[in-house]
Amino acid sequence: MPRSSLRRRLALASAACASFCLVLPSCAGPPPTSLVQARGEVNEAVTAPPGRYSPPQLQEARLKLDQANGAADNGDQQTAGRLAEEALADLRLSRALGDSQQAAETTGELQSIDRSLHQPGR
Repeated sequence: MPRSSLRRRLALASAACASFCLVLPSCAGPPPTSLVQARGEVNEAVTAPPGRYSPPQLQEARLKLDQANGAADNGDQQTAGRLAEEALADLRLSRALGDSQQAAETTGELQSIDRSLHQPGR
């Protein structure tokens, strides 16, 4: 077999392997760290006690995480990372709103107790 034919075959085989790895998501590398973090935090939030997170923002975080997982499955790590960061931001907002709601409820309860303690005749 002539050397030029062997080189041509090797070049074609290398190109085929490279193309194959571009198509396969498993060759795209590990998922972004933000995606791994978002998966853990969203799963934790879903099992948290009611009222700990604001439901609309938690749902938005779950939706963004699903989109990030889909992008990662398709090998688009850059989009997966961006969507995971958005999911984490939505999750943080959900937590802050949940904390704010709990604080407002606690304040209302304390004010009610304070009023009852300061009523005349007590």
